Amino acid sequence: MAYHLGLALAKGSLSLTIDLGMAGVFNPYISIGDVAMVECNIFADYGIDYNENFESLFTLLLGRADSFPFSNGRLTCPYLKS
Repeated sequence: MAYHLGLALAKGSLSLTIDLGMAGVFNPYISIGDVAMVECNIFADYGIDYNENFESLFTLLLGRADSFPFSNGRLTCPYLKS
């Protein structure tokens, strides 16, 4: 999916993308089939398993937590009212 999405974005042929996932699976108040808007996304597996310990790419200085598109290591939704 990521490969073909990248191709479509490079061609400029998409005007809208929708990211669907299982965000509610970890929240007992959200049921399967409910629709929710995610405030921020944290990539819990964005890193390296090193000597049986997980190290984030930010901790290893292989990425910058405040470099676009991240803010403090998170992707935040720009469409939420503050």
